[in-house]
Amino acid sequence: MEVPYGTAWRKVPERYGPWATLHTWFRRWALDGTFPRMLRAAQGRADAAGDIDWLMWVDSTVVRAADGETEVTGDTG
Repeated sequence: MEVPYGTAWRKVPERYGPWATLHTWFRRWALDGTFPRMLRAAQGRADAAGDIDWLMWVDSTVVRAADGETEVTGDTG
């Protein structure tokens, strides 16, 4: 199930159980580091299977500065 950011807990389908229970578990797992551990485990399995290409770079020609961040002001040296 994909849950958009800001979804109300009361709108989660009933097949997943009471919304209050889901919220309790989600909050508990968010605080105790369960989600990062799950991600690391999934990445580790995928990496071991050769399913992840870790090579990446950022092309600065498409990285935009926030408004007002493009002007150099003050002493730069």
